Amino acid sequence: MNQINVLTKLDTIRQELHCQQQKILSLEEAARYLSPAGESIGSGGPSDRVGKIASQIADERSKLEELEERYSNAVTDAAQILERLSDPLEKEVLTIRYIAGGKWEEVAKKVDCAVSTCYRIQRRAIKNVQKVDS
Repeated sequence: MNQINVLTKLDTIRQELHCQQQKILSLEEAARYLSPAGESIGSGGPSDRVGKIASQIADERSKLEELEERYSNAVTDAAQILERLSDPLEKEVLTIRYIAGGKWEEVAKKVDCAVSTCYRIQRRAIKNVQKVDS
């Protein structure tokens, strides 16, 4: 897999993790507001719905654990790419953008340069890593 794909994969998994966490929070919120009080078991009332939501939450937490494992592996892969860079600015730009998950505007602010310059630094860093690999 080429280096930029490894880094963008990290970004994608981070977004998936966030969505998965939000999904679980929404399900937990729904379960909190369903009250089984006054309902008989098996009546199809709130207690049955809470049970279904609890099952969904368990399934979604399992998916979250899988995503966390994928994310951990992707961070390791990205860190290996960054280790190959000798230029500290290249390392910093890619670390802020991909490891820390910063937006390009945040990266530019932290390294005190224009966003377009950050893009150029990123492209140069990827080329440098590819040179080391060949």
